[in-house]
Amino acid sequence: EIWLNGSAESPLLYDNMWGGMVSCGCTFDEQKRTCVNSYPECPALTNPGQNFGHGYYNDHHFHYGYHIYAAAVASKFDPDWGKKYFQHVLTLIRDIANPSKKDLSFHPWRHKDWFLGSSWASGIANIGGKPYPNGRNQESSSEAVAAYEAVALYGSAMASIF
Repeated sequence: EIWLNGSAESPLLYDNMWGGMVSCGCTFDEQKRTCVNSYPECPALTNPGQNFGHGYYNDHHFHYGYHIYAAAVASKFDPDWGKKYFQHVLTLIRDIANPSKKDLSFHPWRHKDWFLGSSWASGIANIGGKPYPNGRNQESSSEAVAAYEAVALYGSAMASIF
């Protein structure tokens, strides 16, 4: 639940520039054995290599897919939990699978390429202000499919609750 209630050492936050949820990131202090960062000084927002590029929208559907799936299972077996965290989970879903152009807070179909029929995992990653030299990628189609399945399962679980 720490990733939903804001108490994580590397909290999720809304990115006004690109319209999505990103991780603040964590610079690990070896001596203190803890994360050293505090919002708004978030290393993931300035370093595309931090947290697998999460602050640059890399792999969001992979990462959030696991959380959304877990939320679907938790909600199925504990409807009160599902109701409590509904808006939080919906925010993650809107980040990776927002179907509405009318939703001005999140880009519609952020990772989906309807022309080619697949998803792109590389986000807006760049190196030194230049586009990533390998271009677009989708290194794990199974995780992409699992993420979209998680969205469907969550919808099914919540439809039975509401």
